[in-house]
Amino acid sequence: MSTLTATVARYNRSPKVTGHRILSKKSFLDRCCYFIESTDWDEKIIRQEKWINSICLSFVILSALYFAPVLMLSLLK
Repeated sequence: MSTLTATVARYNRSPKVTGHRILSKKSFLDRCCYFIESTDWDEKIIRQEKWINSICLSFVILSALYFAPVLMLSLLK
């Protein structure tokens, strides 16, 4: 992102207007929007869907095993 600004040359002998190009850093939101719009990240995720599903299933199983003792103790009371 660049902005063109006009300034008057104060220290020069000629009073003509000069143009300067100021390069400003893109904001985080602009960079995220550019990434989402210009890349094919969603297609890459769809190609890895089987692998991602297996990871999610393992998280579900591990969390069920983690909370099983607490659930069993509350049911036995």
